[in-house]
Amino acid sequence: MNVIEFNKEEQARVKSILEKALAENFESVILIGIKDNNYRIMGSGNNDRLKVIGFLEAAKMETWETVSHE
Repeated sequence: MNVIEFNKEEQARVKSILEKALAENFESVILIGIKDNNYRIMGSGNNDRLKVIGFLEAAKMETWETVSHE
């Protein structure tokens, strides 16, 4: 999993990542945006909530494992 932080100057990098997601032909994409200590979740596709929550939980665990080993 790629967790990528960016600032306003790095918008081209974010665009590149989204274009890569399009090229990968994912069934859906979930985007979590953070601004001013608030978050917003956007997504494509039509997955049921339980499935999305499961994927988010798996991503959370992978992020914790990656951070704890660095």
